[in-house]
Amino acid sequence: MRVPRVAAAFCVVAALAAPAFAVSAPESAPRSASEDGVAAADYDLGVRKLPQPGQKGPFATMPIRIWGTIAGPTTAGPHPVVLVAHGAHGDNCPGEFGTWPCFAREQRNDLGLRYLVRSLAAAGFVAVAPDLNAAYSGGWGEGRNREPRRFRQVVDTTLEALAAAGRGEPTRLGIPLAGQVDLGTVGVIGHSRGGMNALRWAKGRATVRSMLLLAPFYDPTVGYADVPTTLVLGTCDGDTRLSGAGYFSAATRSGGRTGPAWRLQVTGPNHNYYNRTLVALRNDDAAPTSAARPGSCTKQRRPAAGTQQAWLASVVRDHFTNTLLGAPAASWQQAGAPAAQTLYGLAVRTAAYRPPARLGP
Repeated sequence: MRVPRVAAAFCVVAALAAPAFAVSAPESAPRSASEDGVAAADYDLGVRKLPQPGQKGPFATMPIRIWGTIAGPTTAGPHPVVLVAHGAHGDNCPGEFGTWPCFAREQRNDLGLRYLVRSLAAAGFVAVAPDLNAAYSGGWGEGRNREPRRFRQVVDTTLEALAAAGRGEPTRLGIPLAGQVDLGTVGVIGHSRGGMNALRWAKGRATVRSMLLLAPFYDPTVGYADVPTTLVLGTCDGDTRLSGAGYFSAATRSGGRTGPAWRLQVTGPNHNYYNRTLVALRNDDAAPTSAARPGSCTKQRRPAAGTQQAWLASVVRDHFTNTLLGAPAASWQQAGAPAAQTLYGLAVRTAAYRPPARLGP
């Protein structure tokens, strides 16, 4: 979810006081690397001027840099694609509404999910996390439906480049992708407002086969796609809290759903520390939700940021290897899984929806 400007003031001060890598590259890594069967790179496809319907004059087109981080297996493909969508965590642009663009000083929330992209690549996927700050920016006009439109523009432009690279055409994505990309089988991860916008983007797209929503911003007008979906909520999330449970409840009541759905409520994680950029900025939003025990959300009693991220990477691997690669279901995905269990070292409460068995041919 977008950080209010008053609250974001600390982030800006911290970013200016800290070394430059705290904003632009929170995880020490080369621009391009290949190791352990994974090729990875931080890419930059340059600035595009994308049309903004309903806007006039200088706001009729918006300068958007198409950059992010990508990784894929070095084994023979093609491999399913997983899109990783960060949330609206602030962009470090100057001014009350964040004057856009500010590429030289931009807070790279996409790079904060580099670890997740590389973990997915090691599991057999081509994973890409584009910079989506332009979608959330309030610094380039106030056009109607600007956020979902810009989100779609950035994602579609990125996937078009990925398709071209898969055909062997030259791109600047930074890793070998010819013959490696299966864009007919797409998974999506969305964090915070990235979750809500991912649901909008996925609607009606037959190529989207699986989704994972991480502490999503809840909009009751947006519903699940009818694909296998996992929802992750944290008991110390001080931002979206447990509101994303509304998506799961609505999907399981709707009738006619054919895809399974799981809900994991994990004890201790906050909203922001799944993203390493926000960890570097010390943007700790932790606050107890209704599911938290008294005193359980203090820093001393919560999992460390690295533990929170490792837990997420394991759950993400379970979800997508099962739903996109056909791997056996993990313990928490299986019918009859206990409602309360310890999963990858953290206590969780689980719920699941499985579509009724179909009768007849």
